[in-house]
Amino acid sequence: MTLPIEDDVEEEVDRAWMNLLLHVIGGQFEKTERDMINGMIFSIRDKHLRISLWCNASSEADKESLIKIGKQFREISQLKDSRYQFGYQVHQKALKHDLDN
Repeated sequence: MTLPIEDDVEEEVDRAWMNLLLHVIGGQFEKTERDMINGMIFSIRDKHLRISLWCNASSEADKESLIKIGKQFREISQLKDSRYQFGYQVHQKALKHDLDN
């Protein structure tokens, strides 16, 4: 999830991060999805904030679970505003194109 750096989003972003953190460590995802999640991070970039949920997907069969995780991620965050961009990015592609900057 990519978030703008603006003063009025700080409380929303903190709440989204806390909700996701509690959801993951509390084991609230279903077992299949829980087994795919291997990390999460809240990072501050020059132009935006980013909350990332890292998942280990090794086959086309994992696609359905990734979609389910993404939908839950959006719901858990409670961020409905169009300023917030949700997306999926394959790690190797991000490294190759330096997409984090």
